[in-house]
Amino acid sequence: MLTVTLMVLLTLGLTAGAVDWRGVTGDYPLAKVVQEVTGGQPGWLVPLFGTIAIFGLIASYHGLLFSTSRQVFALGRAGYLPGWLGAIHPTRGTPLPALLACSLVAAGFVIASVWFREAILVAILVAGLASLVGYLLAMVSLLRLRRLEPGLFGSYQAPLGRLLPVTVILLSGSVILVYPAIDQGGKVLLLGLALYGLGLGYFFFRRRGIGVSLQPTPVLSTRGREPPGTRSARPLLDGIAGVSLLLALLAVGWIGLTAYQPTWLRLASEEVEIRVCLILIGSALALTCWVAIAHTWRRGTSGQQGKGD
Repeated sequence: MLTVTLMVLLTLGLTAGAVDWRGVTGDYPLAKVVQEVTGGQPGWLVPLFGTIAIFGLIASYHGLLFSTSRQVFALGRAGYLPGWLGAIHPTRGTPLPALLACSLVAAGFVIASVWFREAILVAILVAGLASLVGYLLAMVSLLRLRRLEPGLFGSYQAPLGRLLPVTVILLSGSVILVYPAIDQGGKVLLLGLALYGLGLGYFFFRRRGIGVSLQPTPVLSTRGREPPGTRSARPLLDGIAGVSLLLALLAVGWIGLTAYQPTWLRLASEEVEIRVCLILIGSALALTCWVAIAHTWRRGTSGQQGKGD
């Protein structure tokens, strides 16, 4: 989280506005900025930057492959996909068939992008939309789970309470609302809606065929067994992070309002307003990450003390 936070802040602070955005074209905008700022000198700098970016892309691919293969494996094991996708390697215990299937699908999209570039760009936007919908569903499920099973959270309190999930819901929803305004956005929304409809229809049809129950898995309740030291010992830090999140939400809402009504709420020059928004959003990101790290570190040290006792 520290690495991501640092890189986001450096990207916003050192590249956004470094050159005229209208001149930053092509598929690799950061490399274009580096080339423009340095004038192409020294000659090895831009290739080095591109090489580092490729390693980052490979790391992202591995993360996506890991998550998608686990989803395919779980669906295959549950009977929603062919059973061979739910098999594992006999000695390593890894979902090898699911990994190979997801790798072949990803490779197929990469190869197809050579001839069907526009279609692949639409597919990428659909994947982004699916991620946003996933964030929404995860946060709504979390809020519902907290209401139905409050005892599950007795041993650990997530930082910032309901404010952080609500923030994710609002930000994800605001990005989805932007889709109709971008190129191919309307087509992506219709395609995404159709895919979700097909997926839900297949799910209910297949569920009847395999007789899967939707009853939740029984869990042990932790009501009344909250161990000491799990509540936040940093209320001031949590409060500051919460206020920063609220200010960041106001900044995002203000950006959206001025995008549609540029003459409303002009508080200062455009340059000053952009800087203030970047500071508010960057501060909220940094403080939220720091709160999460502080809570995780404290829980880890508490667990070590418990084992020592």
